[in-house]
Parts: sequence; C-alpha cells; structure tokens
Amino acid sequence: YPNTSVTHFLLTIANKTSDGGIHKQQYIYDNNMSLAWKRSKTGTYEWGEWSTSGNENTVITCGTGKMFTRLRDAVAKGVELGCKVVVYPGTYDLASEFSEEISSATGTAGIKLGNGVHVVFMRDAFVKAVFDNTSRWVYDNFEPFYADGDFILENADIEASNTRYCVHDEANGVGTYIHEYINCRMKYSNTHTDMNYTQCIGGGLGENGTVIIDGGYYKSSTTVGYASYGDYGTADNSQQPISFHNGGSENANNRIVIKDVYLADRGYLRFGNFGESTIKSDIEVSNCSFGLPILNMYETIGSAENLEICAYNNNSRNAKVPFNFPRVISIIEN
Repeated sequence: YPNTSVTHFLLTIANKTSDGGIHKQQYIYDNNMSLAWKRSKTGTYEWGEWSTSGNENTVITCGTGKMFTRLRDAVAKGVELGCKVVVYPGTYDLASEFSEEISSATGTAGIKLGNGVHVVFMRDAFVKAVFDNTSRWVYDNFEPFYADGDFILENADIEASNTRYCVHDEANGVGTYIHEYINCRMKYSNTHTDMNYTQCIGGGLGENGTVIIDGGYYKSSTTVGYASYGDYGTADNSQQPISFHNGGSENANNRIVIKDVYLADRGYLRFGNFGESTIKSDIEVSNCSFGLPILNMYETIGSAENLEICAYNNNSRNAKVPFNFPRVISIIEN
C-alpha cells in the first residue's frame, strides 16, 4: 500500500462481470474520507498499480456525531476537495463559529464557497448570523457566505441580520464560473442608519459567469436608513432580496436565470448596468412572484447599458410605485 504516516481505510468492492468473471476494485480513504488512491483487478489478473483518484464520490457530513460539527469546517473541507457537503439537522450559529474573528474585528470573515462544492442542507438545518447594529465591522466585513469559485447551495435556510448580506456573490472580474441556488430560504434584516445592504443575495457579475436561482423564498427588510433613497425611501419600498450588477470588464458577457422564486412582502429584483462592456448580458426571470416590479437601473453614472432582461409569467403583487432614482432605465411588470 502507499506509504503514509496516518491511519487509512481500505474498501474492496467485487462485482460479477457479464461473462461470469469477477472485477475487483480497491479504494483507500484517509481519516477525512478523502479518496486518495485506487486500483483494480479483473478476473485472475494481477492488481494494477495504485493511482491517485479525484474526490467526485467523497461526501463530507456536518452535524452532531458527524465528520464535522462546525459548518465552517465542513464547508472548508468540501471546498478543498471540490465535493458534496451534507448538513444534518441543527442550528449552526456563525456568530459563535466566527467569534474570534468577530472579536478581533480585522480583515473579513465568513464561509467561502468555491471549487465546485455542493452544500446540501437537510430539513431542519438552520444557519444563523444574527447581530444587532452596534458593530460596524460585522456590517461591512462579515459575510455569512461568499463566492470564490463554482458552487451549489441547495435547501439552505439562512437568517442574517446586520451582516453583509446572507450570501455575497461577488465574482469581481472572474472569467467563467457558475453559482447555483436551489430551493433556498433566506431572510435578511438591517437596522443600521445608513442602509447600504438590504440583500439576501447581493453582488457583482464577472466576465463569463452564470448565476442560477431555482426556486426558494427570499425576504429582506430594513427599519431605518431608507431616507438615503430620497423620495423613494420608505421601509416598505427598500426591500431588495436579490440584487446584481454587471461585471466591470469591457468583455463582460454574463447570464442570470431566476425562476419559481417568491420574494416576500414588497421585495423586488434589482439589476444594475455597470462597466464598459457593450455586450448585453442576459437576465431571464420567469414564474416568480414579486412584491414590486423588477428594477433595471444604472449602477453608477456613466455605466454602459449592458443588461438585457427577459421576464415572463411573473406576478407583481402590488401596484407600480414611483421608482424615482435618477439612474432608472426601466421598470418591468408582467
């Protein structure tokens, strides 16, 4: 067997072949159930050489009595291996898991998503990052989850208050990538006086990115700070559960697909045209229910108009209200 200084586990699988022979495979795992080596033997032939193997079949588990008890550790291992993470029922309090970083108030902190990790939450698995409005550092620098490569979040149930979103989906000029949210439930609230963040999912696109939000419930709210939106600023009208701006690259050509999503109360989708690209990035929104119509606007003065929104079979539950930002391009209802 390969030389190693730590305990490993050997799994042997024997399968009958169609001609009555036996095909044997052996796999060696380490303590973290990371698939390290494999070899095979068919019929009476000798075993082949041990070879390294990928981690496509590895599953990391999180919960009481599982491989990891802290969510941050389980997801970090999943990102390292690029594999699936299954989160068992329980409440995962990120204020506790990141208590050291929060108390030191330096840099940024949160759970990184990337390298193709697929995080699946079982029913009654809850993520909480709930803070009051006394820490400006938490508000500006603590991101319960943040993007740094490909990922899938499935069935995530996240509640965050006075953090930087529930998920900071910032691609920051990254080339090709895919971020996927499947049947997630997110609630975000903000009680800071200068209301910069109202999003469950908020961020910026890269150069050739794809974001898919398939199903789920999203709710955001604010109690103060909305006066920064001028005449439009009211607590009811400042709910943007999902918000993206385009990438800044001159070649930005991205795609967003949002379907079968419910935005609670007066929640609406907000998309910002941004950067120098003259290519129209595609946004497709279908079979969703909103509190207010979709808002299509310029993220900054001087941005190119580089988003193309196709919306169909959606329901805007409230009458149109005056989106009187100076940078509005269009308000989309159907």
